[in-house]
Formats: sequence, C-alpha cells, structure tokens
Amino acid sequence: TGGYLVIYEFPSAAQAGAIGRDFRAYLAAGTGAIQYPRDTQFVLRRVGTTLVFFAWSLEASTDERVPEVAAALSTVGEPLTPG
Repeated sequence: TGGYLVIYEFPSAAQAGAIGRDFRAYLAAGTGAIQYPRDTQFVLRRVGTTLVFFAWSLEASTDERVPEVAAALSTVGEPLTPG
C-alpha cells in the first residue's frame, strides 16, 4: 500500500532511455499527472536496458517508510529527464 514499483525491460539501453524520457515528460504533463494523487512523487531510473519506476504518495500511503524506499531507488542507475 506504500507505492507501486514497476520494472520495464527493453531490447536496448538506447530504447530504454528514449522511452524513459518520453515517460518522464508524460508524467510531467497534465495528462499524466491527473492519474495520480496530487502529492505523488515519481522515481524513474534507467539501469542498462531496464527502467525502474516507483510512484508514491505520502498522503495515500499507510506506510511511513515509503520515502526511504524512494530514496533508495533514487540511487539505482541513472535518472531520466524529459526529452
């Protein structure tokens, strides 16, 4: 109940990076943002050919340790910026 962790695997690191940047831009846009509670924070990282996505809301979570999970996931791989 603390958040959702999703792992996406792609054929290449370049494809993972391109799709990850598009996904990051989508989450920042109005269309993507309305699908989550207002205080939702996102972790989106690329590890080789893999994207790691974690969406969490402190208000909606029943687990107060969720920020620790997000902080740990933020150290994995590399961040993706909109593109």
